[in-house]
Formats: sequence, C-alpha cells, structure tokens
Amino acid sequence: MKKIFTMIMLALLALPVAAQDDQRFQFVDAEGKTVENGSVVVVTAGETDNDGFFVMPSGLYVKNVSGTSDAYLRVNYNLTQLDNGSYQICFPSSCVNKTAEGSYQTSAGTMQEGETRDLMTEWFAEEKGECVVELTIETLTSSGGFPVKYEHQGYGSTVTLKFIYDPASAVNAISADNAAVASRYTIDGRQLSQPSKGINIVKLANGKVKKILVK
Repeated sequence: MKKIFTMIMLALLALPVAAQDDQRFQFVDAEGKTVENGSVVVVTAGETDNDGFFVMPSGLYVKNVSGTSDAYLRVNYNLTQLDNGSYQICFPSSCVNKTAEGSYQTSAGTMQEGETRDLMTEWFAEEKGECVVELTIETLTSSGGFPVKYEHQGYGSTVTLKFIYDPASAVNAISADNAAVASRYTIDGRQLSQPSKGINIVKLANGKVKKILVK
C-alpha cells in the first residue's frame, strides 16, 4: 500500500488576522507541533480511494492545552473558494460536508485535558482546481442541563487551508486499507449503526476517513 504524502507549507504571512485572545485550544500538525496563528497550510497531494474519490486530507489537528476538561469549543470556518467537489470537516464528533462557498460552524463539544483530536478536514476534488478555507477556534461556556446551551467566550487561533489539485502532479495512490470501520456517517453528519444506501462517510480504525457509495 502506498502512503499518502501530504505536502504542507506553513507560512507565517503578514495577513490581517483578528485578535485572538483565548489559547486554550491550539491547531497542531500530525507530530503535535503548534501551527501558529495566521499560518497558511498548503496541501498539494492526496489519494484516490477504492471507490474512485480523490481525497486531499489536511493533516490538521486540535489540541486541548487548557489544563482542564471543562473547556468547550467549536470551529468556525469560512469556505472562500471551492472550484469543484466538496469540503468536509468531522469535528468534534459529527461530519459535515459542504458543496458551496460560505461561512459555517461545526457542532460544539469538549475535549479531555491534553487530548489531540483530528479535525478530519479534507477536500474531495473532482478535477483540477483549488479549495481555500479559513478555520478559527471559538471557545465557549456551557450552561449544562438538557439540551445543553453554549455561549461565546473567545476566539483562538486562525489557520487557512489551501488545497491545490493538479492531476498532473498530485500523488494519486490507490488505497488498499484493510482497517476496521470505527464509525460511519451519512453525508449530512448523522451517525449510522450499519451501511445505508447512498454515500456513507466511513472513519477507519487507522484514522483515515473515506467516502463509500453503498448500492
């Protein structure tokens, strides 16, 4: 099986980034290194899975550095360019897939003290083009009770993801994973207990996420 090679360039550019005053959560890479506020992460490679979908994972994670498990968050993301295909983020627990530019939010949740969680954010490219998205961590307070209500507390780091797909140069490795399925979701983020007709978003035990068409 060929490995996925994700080329990441972290550029601390002089971009107009709003003041970030809450650093209880941080963006980190797969090795746990902090991705600094204002960085641009450029992704130029991915893989074609067994179902023919070309997937470009970002390799971006979030880490709880607050020293407590009572800190809540969500990620606000501004999808400024989507030339084709769809953009997906699975954080903190549910998957959301977008096919149009716009401003969105993930669901709210919490992470354990010191926990690092994969954003599972990626572009499903259909042809040559680019996908650009700006992600900002928003910290929240929780009122408790049921249903749980969250209120804005502050903003953390902002990172821009720039996916660039050129079939002439991108790594196009056929995945031959035999990893077990850890969880399964519909295209709109609802968790499934078994395969359902249509497109299923499948998270494998090895951390990879795939789109699978169930007929």
